[in-house]
Amino acid sequence: MRVWNIKDDDYAYDIDLDQCTILKGQHMIWHNIVRSIDSYFNNRFSDVQITEDTQPINKKDWNCYLIPYDFKVETERITAKSPLNSLLTTYVTELGLSPSFFELQEVWSEVQEECYFANKLLEPYELHAEIRNFEEKDLKSFISFKTNQKSISPLDNKMMLLRFIQKEAMNKQTLILIELPEVYSTKMQLEILMNEINAMRLKGIHFIIITNELSLSARKNFIVSNEVFNESAIESVKREVLLDIPSGAEGQDFIQAKEQLLTIVDNYPECDLFKLISYSEEQTIQLLMYMILRKLSIHETIDMIGFPENIVKFMSSY
Repeated sequence: MRVWNIKDDDYAYDIDLDQCTILKGQHMIWHNIVRSIDSYFNNRFSDVQITEDTQPINKKDWNCYLIPYDFKVETERITAKSPLNSLLTTYVTELGLSPSFFELQEVWSEVQEECYFANKLLEPYELHAEIRNFEEKDLKSFISFKTNQKSISPLDNKMMLLRFIQKEAMNKQTLILIELPEVYSTKMQLEILMNEINAMRLKGIHFIIITNELSLSARKNFIVSNEVFNESAIESVKREVLLDIPSGAEGQDFIQAKEQLLTIVDNYPECDLFKLISYSEEQTIQLLMYMILRKLSIHETIDMIGFPENIVKFMSSY
């Protein structure tokens, strides 16, 4: 299990990671986290810190891309940070090999020579002009890309960027942050996106996705009572809970409680978590789930109907 600790001036969160990581639900915490990750890798002045096992993540080992829910590829104005910039560079290099470009440079040299005569206009001001050489890179400012389609859907924009990323040299680890891909997308479009993500995962590309609907095999993180909730958080209190439980419990009981708890949070995000736990048939498992939540500072009213009096008293002060 990999855990990234993401720390900013205002917060610190531990996120469970795998090659594909889900941040479940629409929540401002997730919005802040993905932008903090993007800032960490792409802004050299960022105050964000990301560590794994207390060691800082080496920014130079990663390429990180953020795809927000309303992402749009700007095709006409391509900046240095644009995902199209490397494609533009390749395109310009190809143009630079053409005979026409060499002819253009020759004509440009003739224009440079004309400066000698035109500079007479500047002599009264004790000035002269120079025209710099016309180089291959200068073509960039004259080029804009146009789509072959009548219109580009939000999914088309996302798919276009994913294709660009795959064309990049894979000399670093690649992390793609996707925010709420279901917004502006149909179920069929989501299926296309999932297939693309799964294909890219086979190439070793990493994903962190904020979603309510995307069904992928992935490590999941949730928000419960405004706290990040995941498997590593549960595991962090395992020893204390097993030592504290008055009725006694085995490691396998804890695993069962953990799995049930994660399933409940995943399947019923809008429901009363504690009421759902009360439907557990085994009191030991139910008690373990209550204790885990209390240890993680998730405090709600607990239904202790059916528990022995000593357990009820224990939980009232736990």
